[in-house]
Amino acid sequence: MAPLSPKTTFVIVTLAFIVLIGPLTKSWVKSGFESERGMRGRVIAIVKLEAVTLLLNLFIWQQMMQYFDGQRKGYGVDKAFKLRCSQALLLVMSGAHSMYLFFYAPSWLHGWPFEISNILGGVWTNLLGFVCGFFLVNCVSWAMQQWEPSRKILLFLSRPKILNDLTFDRKFQIKTTVSIVLVMSLVMYYASDKISVRHLSLPIRNLSTPSGMPLKLAVISDIHAGASVHEEQVSRMVDEVLQMPVDAVLIVGDLVDGTVDDIAPRLKSIWTLASMKPTYFVTGNHDYYYYDVRAWLSLYEKKGIKVLQNNHVMLKGVCLAGTDDISAGKTGVPGHEINATLAIAGCPKDTTKILLCHNPAGILDFPKETLDQLDVVFSGHTHAGQFYTVAAAVYWMLPYFYGHYDIGTHGHLFVTAGTLYQGPPMKMVGASQIWMITLLPQ
Repeated sequence: MAPLSPKTTFVIVTLAFIVLIGPLTKSWVKSGFESERGMRGRVIAIVKLEAVTLLLNLFIWQQMMQYFDGQRKGYGVDKAFKLRCSQALLLVMSGAHSMYLFFYAPSWLHGWPFEISNILGGVWTNLLGFVCGFFLVNCVSWAMQQWEPSRKILLFLSRPKILNDLTFDRKFQIKTTVSIVLVMSLVMYYASDKISVRHLSLPIRNLSTPSGMPLKLAVISDIHAGASVHEEQVSRMVDEVLQMPVDAVLIVGDLVDGTVDDIAPRLKSIWTLASMKPTYFVTGNHDYYYYDVRAWLSLYEKKGIKVLQNNHVMLKGVCLAGTDDISAGKTGVPGHEINATLAIAGCPKDTTKILLCHNPAGILDFPKETLDQLDVVFSGHTHAGQFYTVAAAVYWMLPYFYGHYDIGTHGHLFVTAGTLYQGPPMKMVGASQIWMITLLPQ
């Protein structure tokens, strides 16, 4: 039997590593004390992600370097240019590959290296989307050419020169990929923190505000202060909210991506907001990623933000409840779990019930009798995909993607695309949002 090639060996070893690292480290993860258990689990998840990224980098490199297939020195592009292109591609992939590692690096390593890594992570995501797209085009094209009827259909559909080039010309596909990825990345970089204020009115059965008066709420989510979200972006968001005539501000999880010691100063404007408008918060998955979430929750309460953890408060005659994130039970933090039933327990009878739940998928586990009591659930988490290149896949994978859904017997679920962004400072145009939700009597 012929020996395996180095590439094949690398792929097999990497796949074996991905499969085995979980079982091999299970006891180590479980031996962690409280929040340390969650941190260890997160480290293993990042290591797995990095291994998968290595395989994807190999796939991207092989696909992109097909641009030079069949060329010889003296004909077309020379070997020196091929080497420079290969080095540039490897540099982009290496920078993107280090993005998640920076989150756990000492704070003194943050700054411009972290910023560049995040930007390259965004470019890489766009590049992966187009590489996979053209790979599928080529696979389908090849399959259709194997059968005479489908070959004729393919030739008919590709009569326009642009479609012919996009279907059959590999060099043109790669040139198109590079051009669109660069333009798209620049546009998304510009759009990432250009926050738009959106308005939505929801009719509520038997709205329990005094005299049925409308209730106006500012809904923000997925701010992700830390990484490439700085004090400036957070402050601009707060300026927008302060101009809104709302009865309360609802922060639906993923407020931070970092520790209290490293990034608390970036939230100074949030403290100002909490001192001027009633502000409520529930945890998202990212709020648990950096040591003990209780340090953040204690700071929020000290600064005037009411943290809702499977409990509720009364707001202008409405019962406002909140749950921990759906992942909270796996973080090792005692008493943290998603429990909507407990959150609304004790709400006065016949009052409007609003629930904050970061991940909309959480409602799938709510008991029917609990779900039927809810009038409105506000969620975030999905970012509506954040990237054009992955939005379709995210839409297909998630039970709730973005926007308004009917739930229970009479309730509403609203999923925001988030106010800022996670990781790469890139987001689809118009997807950085603050929502002003007005609850009206039905």
